[in-house]
Amino acid sequence: MKKVLVLAAAAAALAFAAPASAADMPVKGPLLAPAPAYSWNGFYVGVHVGYAWANRRGCFDFASTSVNCGTGDFDDTFDYQQSGLLGGGQIGYNWMFTPNWLIGVEADVSAVDIKGTLASTPLFGTAGGGTGKWNYLATTTAKIGWTNGPWLLFAKGGWAFSEFQFAGNVGCSFKSNHSGPLAGLGVATKLTPRASVSLEYDHIWFDTTKNNCFAFGFIPVAVETKSDMDVIKLRLNVQLGN
Repeated sequence: MKKVLVLAAAAAALAFAAPASAADMPVKGPLLAPAPAYSWNGFYVGVHVGYAWANRRGCFDFASTSVNCGTGDFDDTFDYQQSGLLGGGQIGYNWMFTPNWLIGVEADVSAVDIKGTLASTPLFGTAGGGTGKWNYLATTTAKIGWTNGPWLLFAKGGWAFSEFQFAGNVGCSFKSNHSGPLAGLGVATKLTPRASVSLEYDHIWFDTTKNNCFAFGFIPVAVETKSDMDVIKLRLNVQLGN
């Protein structure tokens, strides 16, 4: 009988001790997912939308096939603005040569709706006016950037190409190809380890061009033009490979 009582007492003691022992055991909290490792290295493709402001200024000569604004060999002058939306795509490659620095190259092309009206000129009034528009914009650039992981600050430089079309009020119409240096700044951030969004500003100094046309269908006109353009782009890129 005594053995039974001893065994019963021991069982009761174990029953009370078990919860206390369980309570003393360390409880593991929920496992936290590791922070994503952001890399800007490798090829990427993307799309962009934006807005541009352009300026065209120069001089022209009626009844002439040549003109030179710098020497005063002209009849009249002009200076007017164009503006509008643009959208297109880009492809590029980034190489991270340290954990925080990268260099890259990129090419893009945009369809544009950048246009403006030259209402009149100082001497010829509305007869010297017309409507001008840019037909496309393409750039090839190199960049250098600094990143802390999800954020990237970058500067870029390169060359831009475009075509301008002018329709004069008295029939002087022409197209001209333009090219010139480009410089820009931007900031980008990762949306996911592969996708990023960026905002950038570029300034383009287009070359001086000379064109010829006919007013009223038979009077030759020589035109000299200098242009520049400011561009803001919002871009979405997707990184390929790594």
